[in-house]
Amino acid sequence: MSGGTSIDISQFKALASDVSISVLPNAYQEAALLFPSFCEVVDPNAASVPLYGDISTTLHFGTTPDETEDGQPFKRTTGGEGYRPQIKIRAFKKSIGIPRRMLDSVAGRANAEGIVATFVQQFASNAMVQKDQFVFGLLQNGGKTAGDRKYFDNSFVGRTDANAGLIYDGVSFFNAAHPIKFGTATYDNADATALTGANLDAAYTKAAYTNAVNESGVQIATPPDVLIVPTALRSTGQVLLGSDQAPGGANNDINTNRGLLKLIVSPYITTATAWAVLKSGTIRAFDSGAPMMTTWVDEDSDEFVVGLKYYFGAGVREWRGSVGNNFPTS
Repeated sequence: MSGGTSIDISQFKALASDVSISVLPNAYQEAALLFPSFCEVVDPNAASVPLYGDISTTLHFGTTPDETEDGQPFKRTTGGEGYRPQIKIRAFKKSIGIPRRMLDSVAGRANAEGIVATFVQQFASNAMVQKDQFVFGLLQNGGKTAGDRKYFDNSFVGRTDANAGLIYDGVSFFNAAHPIKFGTATYDNADATALTGANLDAAYTKAAYTNAVNESGVQIATPPDVLIVPTALRSTGQVLLGSDQAPGGANNDINTNRGLLKLIVSPYITTATAWAVLKSGTIRAFDSGAPMMTTWVDEDSDEFVVGLKYYFGAGVREWRGSVGNNFPTS
């Protein structure tokens, strides 16, 4: 090698690592992500099949506690296996190659620093967008009654999703007839109403009370705590949740919805009239965090290579607590 600024592979590895450490904190800002504010976020290594996917197994005993008098025995109940929500963890990767010839030049270090920094910055920024897009895609496409395999096919190695395209109970996320495992009744969490105070009240009541039953039909508590809207409904959402007086009221009535829900505005809800109330934690996201870097030599192409990757997956673990309005059904 000629000149004092050319680099070898060991120096390139160190350079790439240093550039990544310098660039990533500004390029990948976890605080700017929207999905962690209402999803349960889990390390992909904590999945039932680490780094590949997760299948939740739940037991449902279903009955309410019995009131008893002194001397009365415990009443025996039996349990059954509930639905088994399945979530695929996806691997996202990209690499760039830098010709050895470029790095052999006297400007090799400067060239490599610029190329690697740009790659890291763009990959990290795109990763943030991609994660939020996927999670909000579960809502945007959650009303499709025939399903959507892009967002709801959670098959992974060795585990076929029996409800590919739909959620764990065999219907769409927002659906007029969610079944319960140990009963015959069905429950509706798909509406088509405008975002108004009265309709927000109705959606909240449906999520918090009407649909708040377990797999045996016994009442449970699942109050929603977020309101998710597209950018077109940002102002409407702010007025409904932030005004002291009831919006549109003529008598200075108190706005009983003020502060009731957290407003989340997403550009990835692409139907301008769509909105949903949701209970936090009912969507689980497996996220490895900031992109991870690896470097190697590709002898065939005579290049030094930088690769970035992350693991991510998300799925609906519970439809209760959620009511969607105006989401596409096909």
